[in-house]
Amino acid sequence: MTTPDKTLTDKDLATIITRATDETCLIDDAETYTSFLTELASLITCYFGGDVKGAGHNNGQWQVIFAYNEEVPPGGIFDDFDKEHRWPEE
Repeated sequence: MTTPDKTLTDKDLATIITRATDETCLIDDAETYTSFLTELASLITCYFGGDVKGAGHNNGQWQVIFAYNEEVPPGGIFDDFDKEHRWPEE
């Protein structure tokens, strides 16, 4: 017996990611969760620039570390999260 295909919208995908990061029982292994975050960050940097350096648990929270590269535009998607990064004057 085959199961029918499932269609997910872009909002459905966002909900899945939100649930996976909010509900610790969905991915309850630290190594698997680290891999999940690293792969998710890699996908994000494919479209918005940056280089993923790694992920892990630090200071009581999960974090992903990435470096800016030439593909990260000034005023890009990361600006809301990095108030310390300043672009050089052109």
